[in-house]
Amino acid sequence: MPQQVDAVVTKFGHADGPIREGDLAGLRYRLALAQGSRIKSEIADAALRAGRFGQKTGKGYYKYEGGSRAPLPDPEVEKLIDETLQRLGRKRRVVSDDEISSA
Repeated sequence: MPQQVDAVVTKFGHADGPIREGDLAGLRYRLALAQGSRIKSEIADAALRAGRFGQKTGKGYYKYEGGSRAPLPDPEVEKLIDETLQRLGRKRRVVSDDEISSA
């Protein structure tokens, strides 16, 4: 989940994790960068189709309540991820913090 990835990266010493940074920049911007490099991101595409454009709109990979900049885990994102994996014929698996930090 996004919050696990970001927690591992911030524990490593970065101010924000890559998922949070994507929300700050806006998912449209991140998607444009990915398209330029021909990297396909099914989950990012699904987030954009769901109207999750980032912090400015109050929801990206996280939700932001009442104009707050505090990222909150969003059960809708977990559902979106699960639905995307199911559509791709994949199953969610447990990923350790060590696996994330070595990626």
